[in-house]
Amino acid sequence: MRELDSPQFRGIMILNFLCVGLLCIPRLMVSQTDPLPACALAFTLALCCAFLTGRTRIKSGILMFMLFIKLLIEGGMILRIFEEFISTVLLPSSANYIIGGILILCIAIGISGGIKPSARAARLIMPLVFVIFTLCILLSSVKTDFSGLLSPTLPDTASIFETAYISAMMFFPMELAFFTRKNHAKDSIISVIAAGSLVFAASAIWQARFNYPTAFPVLDLTYSGGLSAAFMRAEEGALVCITTAAVYFTVETFVCSAAFCTGRPKGYMPVLCGIAVFILSLIPLSLENAKSVLYITAITGDGLFMLIVPVIKLLLDEYKKSVSASRNTRREKLT
Repeated sequence: MRELDSPQFRGIMILNFLCVGLLCIPRLMVSQTDPLPACALAFTLALCCAFLTGRTRIKSGILMFMLFIKLLIEGGMILRIFEEFISTVLLPSSANYIIGGILILCIAIGISGGIKPSARAARLIMPLVFVIFTLCILLSSVKTDFSGLLSPTLPDTASIFETAYISAMMFFPMELAFFTRKNHAKDSIISVIAAGSLVFAASAIWQARFNYPTAFPVLDLTYSGGLSAAFMRAEEGALVCITTAAVYFTVETFVCSAAFCTGRPKGYMPVLCGIAVFILSLIPLSLENAKSVLYITAITGDGLFMLIVPVIKLLLDEYKKSVSASRNTRREKLT
């Protein structure tokens, strides 16, 4: 991962963010009567996390081990959600473990040489994914009544902060920046702005158009009034394809990041991490169980590595710089 350049880093980060946004965040926002305050707060918090993680390096063995466990768990839950997504949309009669096993097999073939080849592919695919998703958002906004979102309501402050916090923590794996030599704060912020604006726009449009419980809200955006059935089917197929591509790169990034935590980012270790992710995906009994585990991990693990550790690390670095500067000043005065 240390050899990733800025375009490759941004490409794979945007795909990761879109994956999480497509599968998880809109379902969180529907819990709000007025999602706009939660969207704005989550967007701001995600930008802060992007800035912090982009400037942080982790060398502690204990933290690396904790990050290793967290990445495996999150990768397993994302894989399970993807299995349910494909089973619901495309292959209702297929067993979930077969879908996940095939995806992990494809990932295992591609990651034995490290993440750079996949980062190059993500850089090429990302613009297409971004354009298709943007087109879906624009078409879905046609004939959408946003007056309900703009009408003043009495917000539940605690619920807004909870939803915004979990949504911001779902922008993972921002921890990819921990393993690169460059300062990727700027690239992380650009990625959050590019993908986050679309994700939260999709959440607001879905809330205005439908506002009912569903497993995968973004797919409902394909049913736009006034469009031909053939076009809507093509749009739905495009969304399924880009979701599959985004999930592939996201799970692959989790696996490679976990392997990097062990000090062996190439060879057999990424394959073993992929097998561990697949086994973990079999544990949840249902889609809601997988999402619950993912949300709990976001609240605890992502809060630790995207906020607490970066803030402490930056404060310690600033303290060391000030101490070093004061020592140099004293030496200059003595000489």
